[in-house]
Amino acid sequence: MVKFTAFERAKVTEKVTEKVTEKQNDIEQKIIDILGQVPDMTYLELSRRLNVSRKTVSQRIRCLKEKGTIVRGDSDKKGYWKTRIF
Repeated sequence: MVKFTAFERAKVTEKVTEKVTEKQNDIEQKIIDILGQVPDMTYLELSRRLNVSRKTVSQRIRCLKEKGTIVRGDSDKKGYWKTRIF
């Protein structure tokens, strides 16, 4: 039987965290690129284009809005996205 120590678990957790973070950053970058080209795209259209759930798109957009990377122009229903690249 193999026993795991806390040090070994930390390595595994660190690797998993890195992979998840990379994937999230990749999705966020794709969202920024798409909204730069098609600023009036909906969450549903983004989710289909990226092959992820609508909830994932919603969470990533919320994160991008909190960072100030994207802002909503005009109204929520008929508006568009503005990307801010720093």
